[in-house]
Amino acid sequence: MRYAATAAVGLVLACAAHAGAAAAEEAGAGAAEGGAIELEIGPDTTVVEGPLRDDGTIDYAAAMNAMLSDGLAPEDNAFVEIAAITPPDEWPSAAHRARVFEMIGVDVPGADATYFVRLEAYAERQDEAGWTERVPDNDAPPRMVAPGVPAPQQAHEVRWELERRRTQEGPWSAEEAPLIAQWLADQQPALDRLQEAVRREAFWSPYVDPRFNDGNMLLEVLLP
Repeated sequence: MRYAATAAVGLVLACAAHAGAAAAEEAGAGAAEGGAIELEIGPDTTVVEGPLRDDGTIDYAAAMNAMLSDGLAPEDNAFVEIAAITPPDEWPSAAHRARVFEMIGVDVPGADATYFVRLEAYAERQDEAGWTERVPDNDAPPRMVAPGVPAPQQAHEVRWELERRRTQEGPWSAEEAPLIAQWLADQQPALDRLQEAVRREAFWSPYVDPRFNDGNMLLEVLLP
């Protein structure tokens, strides 16, 4: 599957970039101000042969994007669905988000789109007192004010955080964790899109430097 090869391709090209740089150093090649680096481009040094930057070095991010997206339609790419439900404020910048959507071949979702909201962010938006109410944590061991001397009051925790912890300990019902059940119900449209994503056999998340600086290393690109 395409996504299974992504890490391997990245490792090979990253090693190639290092090897190519070492080869250039051994050959005594140096770049003059504004000039091109004297590096032999080919399978023995750079693995891939392009595209080239202005200084003559390989643009490995562009090379990987070309290799991994070759023949991949948006409707076959699982990342399209994942990107669509990722809220705008979780991207490095609006420009980075726009560039990624341009590369995967779909429009940037509008303000009324359905997004997956993380539980922490969802809880911050709730006005109901029940979400932020501090309640006794009856499952927590007694707090001690001194060895063998329990505190007069049991530990308290924010209700939604207490419910989340309890849902992570084993099977639970909506009656036992109503706030978590409410959050999941509100995320259902986004979860449906995520379910569609996992049915797809290919995954390609474009390699884009969030700072849009020319000449940055492949290792500086944000990974999925």
